[in-house]
Amino acid sequence: MAEWLVAWMAVFVRAGALLTVFPVFAGRNFPRTMRLGLAGMMGVLIGPWVVLPAGVLTHLSTLVLMLLAEMAAGLVMGFICRMVFFAIEIAGGIMTHEMALSMAASFNPLSEHRAEAPTMILYYLGAVLFFALDMHHWMLAAFQQSYQVLPAGLMKPGEPLLRHVLGQTSRIFLLALQMAAPVLAIAFLITLLFTILGRALPQMNVLTDSFPIRIMAGLAGFGLTLSIMAQHVLNYLRRLPEDLLRVAQLLGMGG
Repeated sequence: MAEWLVAWMAVFVRAGALLTVFPVFAGRNFPRTMRLGLAGMMGVLIGPWVVLPAGVLTHLSTLVLMLLAEMAAGLVMGFICRMVFFAIEIAGGIMTHEMALSMAASFNPLSEHRAEAPTMILYYLGAVLFFALDMHHWMLAAFQQSYQVLPAGLMKPGEPLLRHVLGQTSRIFLLALQMAAPVLAIAFLITLLFTILGRALPQMNVLTDSFPIRIMAGLAGFGLTLSIMAQHVLNYLRRLPEDLLRVAQLLGMGG
C-alpha cells in the first residue's frame, strides 16, 4: 500500500507540474480543481507501473528528493510542450506590429495576459487544433512512456538537454517567422508603395494615410493565409509526443 501511494505521488507531481505549465490546461478558464483531478487520475492509471528508486520507502529525504526531481521533470517537459504557443505569441506580436494594431489588446484567458486580436486568434486556433488532432490522447501515451526512459526520481540533466532546449528555441523563432511571413510581405509592399508616394507627393502625410490601408491589407492577408499558418502549427503539434519523450530521455542521460 505504501509503495502504491508513493508511486501515485510521483506521477501526480510530474503530471501536475506539466499541466501547470502547458497553456491549454494552465489558463484561468481551466479550473484548478479539474487540473488537480486530472493529475490525480493519471497517478491512479500510471502509478502501478512506476518503478521507484531504492530507499524511497524508508528514508524521508529520499522521498522528498524524488518528488522534487519529478516536479522539475514535469516543468521541463511542460515547457518544451509550451514552445509552440511561444511561437504563436511571437508571430502574433510581429503581425500586430506590422498591421498597426498594437493598441488594440484585450485579456487572453489562455495565456493569462493581454494580447492583441491576431495573437488571440492564433492562440485559440492552436488550442482547437491540439484537441482536434487528439493530441491530448497522444500526450497522455507519451507521458506514460516517459517513465520507461526517465524512471521516477532519476533525473540527471546535463549538456545534451541544454543543447536540445536551445535547438527547440531556434525552432520556435523559425516557426514564428514562417507564420508571420505573408503579413510581413504585405506590410513591406505597403511601406514601399507609400515611400514612393511620399517622394512623389511631399505634402502627403505618409504615416497617417498609410494606417487604414496597412490595417485592411494586413487583416485581409491574415485571413487569407490563416490556413497556411494552421498547417505550420499542425506540423509542430504532431511532433509534441516525440519531443516530450526526447526531453524525458535527455533528462535521464546526464552530462
